[in-house]
Parts: sequence; C-alpha cells; structure tokens
Amino acid sequence: MKKQKLFLVLSFLSLICFAQANDEKKDIVGTWISEEDSNWKIVFTADSKYIDYYEGRVSEKGIYSLSNTIPQSEPSVPTGNGISYLKLVDSDKVVQFYEINGISSTTLSLTWIDNGNLLVFKRQQGASHSGSKQVTHLKPKQQNKK
Repeated sequence: MKKQKLFLVLSFLSLICFAQANDEKKDIVGTWISEEDSNWKIVFTADSKYIDYYEGRVSEKGIYSLSNTIPQSEPSVPTGNGISYLKLVDSDKVVQFYEINGISSTTLSLTWIDNGNLLVFKRQQGASHSGSKQVTHLKPKQQNKK
C-alpha cells in the first residue's frame, strides 16, 4: 500500500514537471530583446532552434532545450521540481546553460550559470509567440511625419 501511494505521488510530480516544461517551451518561443542592450536580440522557434542577433546581424545560431536538470559543475546548482534550465548549443557545439528565473508573456529572466549574470529580456511587441515555426523579423514602425 505504501509503495502504491509513493508511486502515485511520484507519478503526479512527474506530470507537473512535464506540464511546466511544456508551458515554458511554448512561452519561450518568440523574439526577445535585452533590457540591458537593445542591440541584442534572441529568437526562439517552436522547432527548438535559436538565433542570436547583435545590431541586426546574426551572431550565433543553434538549438535549445529546456530541462529541470543540468550537468553538475563547480559550484553545484540545484535541480528538480520548480527549477528549469535553458541549454543552448551553438553551431560550433559550444554549450551554455542558463537558469530560467521566469517567463511571462512580456519578460524572460535568466541567470547565466557560468558567471551568475542576470539577463532580462522583453518580448518584442507584435512578435508571435504562438509556437509558429516561422520566424518573422519585424521592422520598427515608422513614425508619421506631421
């Protein structure tokens, strides 16, 4: 009986983690602009690809994944329920990990594991985050001259 209850609890927790990862996967899709440097933009697509731009030029591209675990290093980082990580693997196979502090409809907050830097991005207005596989690069709106 105790084993059945433990199994049910563990199964329930696994479902919660899976649902959280699916929500984050949907929520991260879109175009994000750095709050610290508006020249830096990163686009996440629904097919697990990312493109990093600086001053409108592609500076890096690769694949991304989300998980609640990370390979341990010094210093050790927590893993498990309620903690999510973003893994970026660029075209040269360089891997970077970020802790996801939060994703909302307007804000993406990350902590870079290598140095602890906080990175905050705002979703580009008008950019789709519905999970579309197409990436649309929007031009700034031109102001009406009076």
